Amino acid sequence: MDELLLLSGNDIPFPEANLIIHQPRLKEIAYMTEQKFWMSSQLLAFDKEKDFNDKDRNDLSNWSNFNIIMSMIKNKDLASKEAKRNLLSLLSLLFPLYDLAITDGAIVFQLKEDLVNSDEIFIINS
Repeated sequence: MDELLLLSGNDIPFPEANLIIHQPRLKEIAYMTEQKFWMSSQLLAFDKEKDFNDKDRNDLSNWSNFNIIMSMIKNKDLASKEAKRNLLSLLSLLFPLYDLAITDGAIVFQLKEDLVNSDEIFIINS
């Protein structure tokens, strides 16, 4: 990643997913609240190699980080529901050009109708 692009505050191409990532401004983060922003960012940055002990890593050796994150937010308890809401808020900040949905195994993006007449969808999955 070009450091100048990050420092400039410009949007960032995400060619692997055919998406554009918006760098949120401080006022946008403040709207979400700093605490929710950081909690959601940490969830997106989850890495079982760093965040779990050896036994837990071995138990989840067949699971990708993405699948673990998805299972955490699909849980029905109150904390998981809040984590999902916060994650959707963060993704809305990062991808304002898209309507998004979380399905069983993917995060689905579609360009907003007022921007373009397209049925094309973009998917991030494991």
